[in-house]
Amino acid sequence: MIPYRVLKKLVKKLVQHRLLTALVAVIAVDLVSAILFYAFEYQVQDGLTFFDCVYWATITMSTIGYGDITPKTIEGKSLATFTSVAGIASFTLLVSLLAEKFLMATIRRREGLITVRRSNVVVICDIDIRAKEIVDELKQGGGFSDITVLLPHHHTPRVEFGWSDVEVVRGDLVSDDALARARIAQANIVIISLSDDSRTIHLVLKIRRKNRKCRIYAKANHFEAVDLISQAGADDVVSPMAQEKLLACFAHEPHVVRFIVDAIEAGQGIDLDQRKAPRSVVGMKFIDALSTLKRTENVIIVAIVRDGRIIANPPEDELIKEDDLIITLRHVQE
Repeated sequence: MIPYRVLKKLVKKLVQHRLLTALVAVIAVDLVSAILFYAFEYQVQDGLTFFDCVYWATITMSTIGYGDITPKTIEGKSLATFTSVAGIASFTLLVSLLAEKFLMATIRRREGLITVRRSNVVVICDIDIRAKEIVDELKQGGGFSDITVLLPHHHTPRVEFGWSDVEVVRGDLVSDDALARARIAQANIVIISLSDDSRTIHLVLKIRRKNRKCRIYAKANHFEAVDLISQAGADDVVSPMAQEKLLACFAHEPHVVRFIVDAIEAGQGIDLDQRKAPRSVVGMKFIDALSTLKRTENVIIVAIVRDGRIIANPPEDELIKEDDLIITLRHVQE
């Protein structure tokens, strides 16, 4: 006999999970009807098996009613009436709950209330259109996958990101709940672009406590915040000085500025790429490696990255080492 506490716990769980309750109801009506049908009919119908009774109960509950198995007794006919009514009710309840579940899942995804399964890159923005620009650059320029975008819940207008592997989470950007739903602890890269430097500092501190291994790249809106954001744990901070210098350069070197902007934006015909030095040029002098890659890949080496240090326009006899990264420039065919 089932203990009272176990039965009470089971009933409580069924009440809390309406879909499970509806499924149990359908199965219960099916089995009870099959057992009673067998009890009422097995003596008057030769060769009737319990499987036949389950089949009859299921067909009757679904109101299909093929007519290949029919009740012969008054009790069986009364049972058929009960089974058809109970079947319609239980099946309708089950189907409506299933539809509600799928609808709610769609609404939760659209509203950003989901918990993502995995995150490689997490982009945290307070404006949707900024987040879309970052995501487009990550996808087109870097080829990143499993991107999660964390946005404020009530910000408008909302934009569609248009990438199948980009998930959107909405909520309070500095709350533990939103960060947990974005799987911040699993992320390899976190990009933060907020309008409030104090929230950026707070966010960097929280993320660094939850994930010590990820790379954090953040934007500062004021010069004074650059060092503070770095001290909070950001690996690199984009200073507002860069934008000011670009604006000033437009006055006397507009083509240089346009070249730089086109080179860092995906889909503009020019691509700056960072990658590990190919084996084919390791051990070569810079001038020879430059000629080799220009001939074989139609790219130009503009800098070498060695131990985190950028060597721009290296000397001709600078040797390319195995652990070097190279920054190359290429023209992208439209």
